[in-house]
Amino acid sequence: SVYVQGIRRKQAELDALQAQINPHFLYNALSTISSLANLGETRQVTSMVKGLSKFYRLSLNQGNVLIPLGKELEQVEAYLDIQRVKYADSFTVYRDVEEDILEVPVIKLILQPFVENVFKHAWFGETISIRITGRRIGRRIELKVIDNGVGMKPMALADMLSGGRPETGYGVRNVNERIKLRYGDEYGVHIASVHGGGTTVRILLPAEDSASVAGA
Repeated sequence: SVYVQGIRRKQAELDALQAQINPHFLYNALSTISSLANLGETRQVTSMVKGLSKFYRLSLNQGNVLIPLGKELEQVEAYLDIQRVKYADSFTVYRDVEEDILEVPVIKLILQPFVENVFKHAWFGETISIRITGRRIGRRIELKVIDNGVGMKPMALADMLSGGRPETGYGVRNVNERIKLRYGDEYGVHIASVHGGGTTVRILLPAEDSASVAGA
């Protein structure tokens, strides 16, 4: 009975954290759409609404928590399509993900918050580059989101990871907590950043069997 109650509490915490991600992103997207509408940019508004529709269709994922990594990457691309309306050709994205891990199930919405952080906090100058990588390391999956943005000083990075900077650390803590709740403390998010030299986010997950996506 105690074990079952513990599992239910853990699942409730996971569900609550998952529910926080979508409204956070939606608020930012609707704010941009409103600004474009006020400027009379009808075509851009239409493009953003289509991108938002695709993003949430993938996010809903028929109510399942787990999603194949390939679909998670599609969701990131839907987010980037929305940003292309706003930033045009001011950013480039490179993807280097091993084909044999695309069907591996992962918790949904673990990559997009970090890509969003690049646009919100890493940008300086006129352009920025983002690299998304994924590979299998033994029985684990390693995902990375790498940017060549402004980076962070050691103290700022420590504050963000400890919760001292909620304006930049929200997505980081949310994803990290969801991963640890689902898989355990040996998995999670690690960040390396050099002020003026960019940031690398490393996400470590177990390489679960693709059959576990169904009904998850």
